[in-house]
Amino acid sequence: MDNYPISVHLLGLLFQLDGKQLQEQYKNHLSDFHDWGQKHHAEYWTLFPENISE
Repeated sequence: MDNYPISVHLLGLLFQLDGKQLQEQYKNHLSDFHDWGQKHHAEYWTLFPENISE
């Protein structure tokens, strides 16, 4: 997932794991998400349909 564009859900299916649990474990334990320097303001830069104009 760090080196190849594969979703956690697909990885869970391939290895017969619970994709939702694997996603939570990856985010909370395996990735550097909680140490990411831009985490505190990332919500302002996330793209949602309501943030995009015509």
